[in-house]
Amino acid sequence: MDTMIKGILYFFGLGKNPIEWEPKDDYQALMSDWENIGRDFQNALANYGK
Repeated sequence: MDTMIKGILYFFGLGKNPIEWEPKDDYQALMSDWENIGRDFQNALANYGK
């Protein structure tokens, strides 16, 4: 409940963002995207045949 209240305050500019996260570098984000695409492709091949 505390995070929700802090989130509402952040939305209206009355507080700081309650969710902490570390931004990825561009190359890390791009690599992660391609890994997800490859995993999805492998799953599709496994489910629908080769």
